[in-house]
Amino acid sequence: MNMKNDDRSFSSLNNKYLIEELIYNETKEMNNYQLLEYFKKSVEESSLKDWWNSIKKLD
Repeated sequence: MNMKNDDRSFSSLNNKYLIEELIYNETKEMNNYQLLEYFKKSVEESSLKDWWNSIKKLD
């Protein structure tokens, strides 16, 4: 198995942490209802919109 060190994986991990921090800072004062609405809106505005709508139909 080739264990080549890929620098992109490190920057991807760093981006993950930066995004988590951003979301935390945007949502830390929200109550549960506001938090749920925040994530619903975020999904509706993202590339996951079609996927989200397809699984909502399964309920």
